[in-house]
Amino acid sequence: MVLYAVGGILGQVYMTIFSVILLIFPFVIVLKKKQGLSSLGFCKKNLWPSLGLGLSCGIVALIFNKGILFAIIYGWKLEPFGFLVYQFLYYLVGIALIEEVIFRGYIQTRLYGIFRNNVSAVLTGALMFSLMHVPNQLAKGNVELNLALLIWLATCFIWHIVFNLIYVKYNSIFGPILLHTLMDWSNEIFVNMAT
Repeated sequence: MVLYAVGGILGQVYMTIFSVILLIFPFVIVLKKKQGLSSLGFCKKNLWPSLGLGLSCGIVALIFNKGILFAIIYGWKLEPFGFLVYQFLYYLVGIALIEEVIFRGYIQTRLYGIFRNNVSAVLTGALMFSLMHVPNQLAKGNVELNLALLIWLATCFIWHIVFNLIYVKYNSIFGPILLHTLMDWSNEIFVNMAT
């Protein structure tokens, strides 16, 4: 959380560097313990069903999460193609891959071993995922400590549960990565022409 807060203060380049550093830790730990990358959800088995579920849910996000439906209703215009590709790759590699490997692939799977009750493990992971976003967003000045922040945290909490359900269904990280990418990307594909 400290790295995310510092990254929020220093800017996007540092945030990306810190995120990559954080991404390295689960791989190093898993390889050092000889657990294999499949313990992070990187396995060929169920790859296509996982991607299919991630894509299906992602299409719903593209329609309803400040996406296609809003564009139709409010007359928003599609962003330029180059920007869309850049943003998609940014959300895929810079956000979704990193957060999914850390939170669903590593932390959440290990929480199941700590808690006797799977519900407690998932709720703890969801709380951790939500709170991880706070320092960076506060440092960037994107949110204030108010009701909007609580609603946003509740949304992150729920998204963790959704991502985790997809991960658990197929024991694969690929579906959650795709859904996470499409969900975040949906906020960037249209421009509000009124502003």
